[in-house]
Parts: sequence; structure tokens; C-alpha cells
Amino acid sequence: MSAPQPRNPFASPAAAPGARTTAERKLLAALLVGLALWLFLPAGWRTLWSPDEGRYAEIPREMVASGDWVTPRLDGVKYFEKPPLFYWSAALAIAAFGVDERALRAVPALFALLGAAATILAARRLWGTHAAFMAGVALGTMPLYFGIANLLAIDMAVSALITVTLLAFLAAAQSTGRRRDLWLGAFYGAAALATLAKGLIGIAIPGMVILAWLSLTGRWRDLTRYRMVFGTLLFLVIAGPWHWMVQARNPEWAWFYFVHEHFLRYTTTLHKRSEPFWFYLPVVIFGAFPWSAMIPAAALRWWRERRSATDRAQWDAGLFCVIWFVVVLGFFSLAGSKLPTYVVPALPPLALLLAADAARGNGLGRGAAWIVAATCALVAIAIAAVPWFAESRASLQLAVSLLGIWRWLLALSFVGVGAAALVSWQKPEFTRRLAGSTALMLLVLAGAATKYNDERSVKSLAAVLAPRLSASDLVAAYHCYPQDLAPYLGRRVAIAGWIGELEFGASVEDQSAWLLDQDAFQRRWNGQGIVYVVAEPKDFPGLQAASTRPPRVLAQTRKYVLAVNQPAPGPGAAP
Repeated sequence: MSAPQPRNPFASPAAAPGARTTAERKLLAALLVGLALWLFLPAGWRTLWSPDEGRYAEIPREMVASGDWVTPRLDGVKYFEKPPLFYWSAALAIAAFGVDERALRAVPALFALLGAAATILAARRLWGTHAAFMAGVALGTMPLYFGIANLLAIDMAVSALITVTLLAFLAAAQSTGRRRDLWLGAFYGAAALATLAKGLIGIAIPGMVILAWLSLTGRWRDLTRYRMVFGTLLFLVIAGPWHWMVQARNPEWAWFYFVHEHFLRYTTTLHKRSEPFWFYLPVVIFGAFPWSAMIPAAALRWWRERRSATDRAQWDAGLFCVIWFVVVLGFFSLAGSKLPTYVVPALPPLALLLAADAARGNGLGRGAAWIVAATCALVAIAIAAVPWFAESRASLQLAVSLLGIWRWLLALSFVGVGAAALVSWQKPEFTRRLAGSTALMLLVLAGAATKYNDERSVKSLAAVLAPRLSASDLVAAYHCYPQDLAPYLGRRVAIAGWIGELEFGASVEDQSAWLLDQDAFQRRWNGQGIVYVVAEPKDFPGLQAASTRPPRVLAQTRKYVLAVNQPAPGPGAAP
């Protein structure tokens, strides 16, 4: 028996057109407000996790402190791996609110809201309000999208700006006159901002999608309509000044940025992030879960309509989304450096394909419901059974000890998603039920993540250290570099016996006063000045053995030890 078609609440013939328009606007406004609250909700729950969140807090903090917004620096060292748009955005948050987790994570959340709003409005323009609602709730509750929206990193910024770039081009391609020119301005401007967010992929990915779409739809002649001279000038006006200024101030920048960070990162395994070709397929499947279970049937129904589609523009828009997804997935699958966060730009086109399918009156479907339920059941069983196969895996043992009751809440939340799919797949309100149960599961995941704060952050140690510090004291990271230490202390830290990603910046400037070799650190540590050190427990015995006086441990987590090179005060002395 076929499932009843989901009802579009604005399709009632009895409603007056003006009333329908007002109702649609209210629903879209409520959807955007709800998404804003949803994306910002967990922003302050976690500490800044090292390395990524510490890095993307420290570079903007140094911009604010130094007043130099052109040359990015990490712990005082030139850092040319990324362009500055995200740093600037985070620096504005720091200038207004200080180094505050909620304020800083508001930056990726705002970009996520921008990407979601562009997706919703595109779905509304192409397929109607019912489709827009599906696009918004699906994208907002995709685990990867929600997770990256609450991660202080540049990936959501580039995803949102690529989304705006591509959807502005699609709108321009389907418009005429002044409206088309406005959309083209948005297209070129967003492409420039995407380039300032993460370099050449800001134009490479949209360019590949657009050229493939023009080729497959036979629209090559339309290239003359797209005001390429004006667009190139607008692009250069927006993206050009920073590139010119940073090169003028740093002659070594161009080679490292374009060759090392673009060409070599993509074509080699230089950054030691190699993964198999199929790496992103499971990332997308689980990153878009449970909505990914609906994608195969939706794509198949879209393809079957290629000859019978009554509105060719809508079918071509579906083709645009398919190409968009394939290009993003293929581009990053071929790269020599892979991280799960890279593939976030592939999620908005999946949400739009679901929106198009919803506009045709298609629902969850029994097959997809059973896939969701079975997957959730397997995940719940695996979570519950972790203690039985964790004996030989330290990471699983740690998860069991840290999570405690959260482990059972996680298992139950997955059961809830599976139950919602089975109960509501035949009902028009399946979208709300599935989104609601998925949202609950994501909140439980976000809550459980807070149990890892001491594993991924030194905030608790910084809270012990900060009140003790004077301007003349030295703070050093010993054989490690917890990158959230400097932003939480609001000052630069010395690094002893570690170079990592600071190697290039250290090679173009003398940083020997702050990037210490073993001998230089030992002289400072055993000297008369006060030196505080953060070290991993495995390295601390060696530090003790090389000390001329017993160091004093001030605080400790499972991952780090905080100590000072001064012995404990005697009886009656100040601590």
C-alpha cells in the first residue's frame, strides 16, 4: 500500500492568495528564527578544543592585540596556511566580547545560518514553501552540518559562501534583466568572499559545477550574459587588496600559500592526512543521517522525470544540485589531504534534492524508514555493548569512563530516531517528527561531548595559572603545544622542543626567544625567573630529572601537568 502524500499546508484552494502569502512568510520567518536559536544553542557548552579551536581563537586574538589584520600569526609566528576572512570575523567577536566560547562559536553558527537561509530561499523560489521547510529542517539537523556549525574552524564559512555563490548563479541563470544583474553581483561577490575564506577552492568548486552544468544543459552561449568583465573587476576589488598587502609585507607568502598550501596539499600526502578514495562516502552518509536514507529514492525519482518534467527550469535546478554534490565529493576524494570537515559543502545540495522531492509530494517511504530504524538499532546496540569489546582499545575504555550515564542517553536517543521513522513514515508530519527526534539526538551528542573538555583543552589549567601570572613570568609548553593555552591566558607562550606547523613561520623570522630548543629551555627553567610549564605526563619525569630544584605541580588533568620551577613555600610563607 502506498503511503499518503505529505500535505502542503499552504495548498488549500479555499485560502485566499494574500492569506497564503502571509502564512508562507510567517512560516519561513519562524523557520529561520528557529534555526538561529538551534544553531546557537550549544555554542558555549564546550571549552575550546585543541588544536583547531585553539588555533582559530589565538590567531584572531593576536590580530586584535597587535593591530595587524593583514599578516596572520599563531603564537607570534607567521601562519600562512589560510586566508583571513574567518580570522577577521572571529577577531571582531573577540574585540567585542573577549575570548569567550559562545561569542567565538557564534561566528561559525552565523555562517551556518547564512548557508541554511540561502538553501531555504532557493528551495522556496524553485519548489515552494513546503519544499523550503523540508530543506531547512533537513539541513539544520544533519549531524555534520550541526556539528561544524558549532566548531570554531573555517569549514562552515567556506561552505556557506560556496552555497551562496552557487545558488546566486543559479538564480541569475534563471532570471532576466535587472534581477539577473543583481544575482550576478551576489554571485561574484560571494565567490570573492569564499576565496578570502579558504583560498582557491572558493572559485575552483563553483567554477567546476557551473561549467559542468552549462555543458550538460547546452547553455554555453549564455556565458555572454554573465557580465564576466564586471564580475572579474568586482571579484578583484573584494579579494585582491588582502592578497596584495600580505605579499607586499611578506615576500615569502606567495610560494607557501599557493604552492605548499594549495598545490602540494591537494596533490601529495605532505600533510599526512591521506585516506582511501571512498573516505567521504561514509562521512556523507552518516553526516547527513537520517535524511541520507531518503536521497537514493529522491534522486531516482528526479532522474525518471528528465523527459516528462513539466517545468524544465526545475529539473535543471535538480541537475545543478546533483552536479554540485558530485563535484564536491569527487574533488575532495581525489585530494591527497582529507579531513571529514572538508565535505560540508556537499550537504546543501542534498537538502535541496530532498526539497524537490517533497514538492512532488513524496515522503519518507517505508524502505528509508526501515533503513533508518535498523541503523539506529545497530548504533544503540554498539553503544550499549562498548564495555564488552573495549578491553583492548584505550579510546573505547576512555569513552566508557568519561561518558557514564551519557552513554545510555546516546543509545536511547538513537532508538528515538529509529522509532520516529517507523511510526511516522506514512504520515504527512514525518518531517517534523524525524527532525525533532534527530535534534534531540544531536543535543545529547553535544552534551556528551562536554565530558571530553579536559581531554581536548587546558582551560582548567589556565584557570589555575592565570591568577598567579605577572608580566615577567614565562609560560612554556614543553614538548607539546596545546593551542588553547595562549587564548585562555591572553598572552603568548613559549614552546620548547616542538615545532610542528610553525616550522615555516619560524624559518623566515628569528623566533629563538620563544621557540626554545632543549638547552635554551633548561637554562630558563633552572634560572632565577619564574617559569610555568605545561607538559604531558609522559614527558614530566624527564623534566623533573633535568631540574636543579624540585618543580612544584600546581594542577593536573589526565592529559597535561601544570608545574612551576619554584619549590613549595616554607611554613608561614605566602603560597
